[in-house]
Amino acid sequence: MKLNSFNKRSRIFFGIGFLVAVSLGCNHAIPYFGMGGRYEEGKEQFMRGRAGDMDTAITALENVVSQDPAYKFSLTYLGRAYYRKGRL
Repeated sequence: MKLNSFNKRSRIFFGIGFLVAVSLGCNHAIPYFGMGGRYEEGKEQFMRGRAGDMDTAITALENVVSQDPAYKFSLTYLGRAYYRKGRL
């Protein structure tokens, strides 16, 4: 009787642990590291359109441009983010 109770309890704890792990893994906030990460962060915020945070995009892309102005399309996205923000 005790063995069966233990198995049932361990299955419940395993199920709860699994659900917690899955819910934490589904978080959309991706940590960005380095210049490439800052570029991706700025680009992602810009691509969201009106739902995106242009201040975050501008900050991230300014950081990238200060380190390497020729990095991918960082100047283009930065200019377009300025335009959307009304900083002409």
